[in-house]
Amino acid sequence: MNESTLDASVAAELQDLVISSSDVNSFLAELCELSAVSLSDALGHEVSCAVTLNQHHRTTTQALPQR
Repeated sequence: MNESTLDASVAAELQDLVISSSDVNSFLAELCELSAVSLSDALGHEVSCAVTLNQHHRTTTQALPQR
């Protein structure tokens, strides 16, 4: 798979996440899962992922539980 094909694949996966997510929290949870799984596979060891969003003085964090 060349770099432009990989970029298009990642862009398509992210677009699908945005479209299919019912709210920001579900999008962030799915983004964490996609990121952790992809990086774990690429690096050959377990990777954890968390995202913290601070909006309008409210903070929310989504994290992927350890497998």
